[in-house]
Amino acid sequence: MAWRLDRSRYHHGAPCSICGSYEDVQMHHVNPIKNIGLSKGPIHLYKGAMERTQIPLCRIHHLEVHKGY
Repeated sequence: MAWRLDRSRYHHGAPCSICGSYEDVQMHHVNPIKNIGLSKGPIHLYKGAMERTQIPLCRIHHLEVHKGY
């Protein structure tokens, strides 16, 4: 599972994509896991979850994205 750890740390230490802050950076997943190949089976669900686009955002901007701002 070493590849999984590498993929999950891809943006580790990256600044917020909107304001450039390094404080409390969270990963925003562009495509929710509920929309990824549920009918294709568990292996496709797992693979799709690992390949989702992730954007580093500070907590404030992450909440704003989820609120629709």
